[in-house]
Amino acid sequence: MTTARDVIAPNWFYEWRTADVGSGATNNEAYVEFIAYLQAAPESVRQELVALLNLWRPIETAPSSGECLLWAISKSVCAGYRASGKVWRALPNGGIVPFSPTHWLPLPAPPSEEKT
Repeated sequence: MTTARDVIAPNWFYEWRTADVGSGATNNEAYVEFIAYLQAAPESVRQELVALLNLWRPIETAPSSGECLLWAISKSVCAGYRASGKVWRALPNGGIVPFSPTHWLPLPAPPSEEKT
């Protein structure tokens, strides 16, 4: 049975990603080959790849601890938190949101204090 790992693991994909751009070589041929490889993959593998690459999570799995996160409704993305149950509050003012988000993402870690 073919899996998502079988589709993205071939050595030529690694070589394409690490090609020496300074040599004048182009990656177009490898890109076209990779897209053809994805298109030829079984539907189950394509669905698995979509799930792996889509970082948005169903709202039912969002934390209820008041943790700040990003949430989405249709094509809008907002920052906020779940106050309780299905009550959502938007940042920065904490106003109650009159609708229910459908998906969420955790906020990324803040930048480090290190100076480079």
